[in-house]
Amino acid sequence: MARKKNATFVGSPVVDVVRDAPIMSRWFDAAAGDFALVFDKITGENGHSATDTIDHSGNGRGCPMAMPVASQQIGRDLKISGTTVTAGYFYIVVVPVFCPVGTQQYVIEVDGTRFENEEPIIAEVRSTAWALTDTEVGNWDTPRGDFTARFFVTLGLGWQYVAIRKWVRRTADDENGYFHAWRMWPHWPQAGEGNGLSVVGSGAAGNLFASRSSLTPAVAAEHHIDTAMTDRDAPLDAWALTRLNRMIGATWEYLTGSPVPGNNTVTCTTTRDHTRASFTAEPLLEMPMTSVALSCMRVDNVTAKSDFVGTIGTGAPTNGPVNWVRYPQTATGTIVITRNELFFPPFVGTAGASDLDARVIILDYNTGSIGGNWQARFVIGAATSAWVTFVKITGTNLYEAVFSSLGFTAAAANQIRLELQNTVGGVIAGQEIIVLGYGMAFDV
Repeated sequence: MARKKNATFVGSPVVDVVRDAPIMSRWFDAAAGDFALVFDKITGENGHSATDTIDHSGNGRGCPMAMPVASQQIGRDLKISGTTVTAGYFYIVVVPVFCPVGTQQYVIEVDGTRFENEEPIIAEVRSTAWALTDTEVGNWDTPRGDFTARFFVTLGLGWQYVAIRKWVRRTADDENGYFHAWRMWPHWPQAGEGNGLSVVGSGAAGNLFASRSSLTPAVAAEHHIDTAMTDRDAPLDAWALTRLNRMIGATWEYLTGSPVPGNNTVTCTTTRDHTRASFTAEPLLEMPMTSVALSCMRVDNVTAKSDFVGTIGTGAPTNGPVNWVRYPQTATGTIVITRNELFFPPFVGTAGASDLDARVIILDYNTGSIGGNWQARFVIGAATSAWVTFVKITGTNLYEAVFSSLGFTAAAANQIRLELQNTVGGVIAGQEIIVLGYGMAFDV
């Protein structure tokens, strides 16, 4: 007997489920075919369409994951030292952000100080070409003594940049300007808002009754789904129903990690952890891992060269934002920009892996031109990436380094180290950069 699988969900018409009606093989055959369809949608196996598997992307393919993007303590001054630079708008956050399918509405919060009659604080979403795609003026609140600005923004799919623009004053005008922290997470809508949270079955024939709220007891579940149920005109016996129940029990355990009612222990050995260790076609996940803000910049410097300078190598500007600007200009050796630690999921298996990607953004703000002289690399756990050269974003003084297929240790905490180097060697007049931030994501 061959394995039975329906092309679309068939269900049981009302005439097939009248109480005390006799059972025919073709009705059971349809139910078995529906189960095989569901199993393949979940696992991606048996040649099932990759565009129809359950991968948490919404629109009938599983509820979106709604992964948070950032929760970062900053603890930096929001004031300008010196007398040359006047008050104005600064980007206090500029980070690459990855947005997966299914969740495009996000909340951003910024904790800090504000002034009376201050210019608005604004969140911007920009494409990788630095084109503005969304902007939102923040609403200030005072939940923790200082002020919190909240934004609701819409991201595009894939990689882009999120920037927070705030008015910054000179130290003489404001001694207490401060940036405490920022956060970013998905705006989780309610089911039924047309957001892909609901999974709607076919209306053709279909079940006319609601799904059961609990499962009937089942024997110890097996996990191989490989043979057919019944011939269309053959008589039925309990063996066919028992086998179907065992397969349903196995799928339940695969999805939930718990036994079905009536079973005391989990007997199915496969687990749904997106490693492709059990099923080679198991859907991989797209999800952001982190976005880290590292410095700030004057908004004008996106297209104009420096209007403040600093002492080379000290990181203390003569005129500019206090305690923020990095000036890695020296030449030989590796410059460690930042370290942090992050837990990575078990997305590596023997038959495939999700692709860990990253982006780093810097500003070339001084009078010189960095050209292709600067490179970045990541050290994640025991894995060290190749050096990647920064490429200019056309029409700006911004440069980005794009990484793909980064190595990491799965199912473990990994230390992440971002490093830079100058490939020319020696101090180069006018070559100074600001490292603005980086982002990481699993991008299938």
